[in-house]
Order: sequence, then C-alpha cells, then structure tokens
Amino acid sequence: MNHNEFLANLLALSEAMLEHGRRGEWEDVERLEAVRRQGLEACFEKPVAAGDASTARGLLERILETDAELTALATRNRDEAGAQLAELRTGRRATAAYAANV
Repeated sequence: MNHNEFLANLLALSEAMLEHGRRGEWEDVERLEAVRRQGLEACFEKPVAAGDASTARGLLERILETDAELTALATRNRDEAGAQLAELRTGRRATAAYAANV
C-alpha cells in the first residue's frame, strides 16, 4: 500500500471519529484515535515518494481539518458537561442547606 492509500484510509478513520463525536460516542472516538495514531506512525516510517507528495499533503490537510472540527466538538462537549456538573453541585448544596434548616 502506498502512502496515499494509507492516508486515505486514515482520513476515513478521522471522518468516522468525527461522526462518533457528533453522536457523543467518545469511547469509540478514543478507540479509533489509537488505531489512527498507529497507522500514522507506520505510514511515515518511510519517506513519501516525490510523485505522491502533493496528494499526501492534501490528504493530511483534510485529516487536520477533521481533527480541528473534532477538537472543537470535544471542547463544546467538555464545557457542557462542566456546566451540568456545576448545576448538580449547586443543587446538592441547596438540598444540604434545606435539610440542615428543616
């Protein structure tokens, strides 16, 4: 398999990671990321052939774009989870205060 075929497969993995992230399936994202990381390491054990460089660059750019979108999604998800946690803490404090005054 040449670099471009390898990178096309890694792009497909990146796109699958993004779809799982959109569905909130973060364990699947993590599992696929580990597979993709190993693939990227294996892909670049040898230099990219000069004739493949332009296509390889384009595939890598698309992988990076997908990563940026996934990172933004993960950040929003983390922020929402943090807000929910803060609401739970506030509710617990209110419940504790009420119980102490009853």
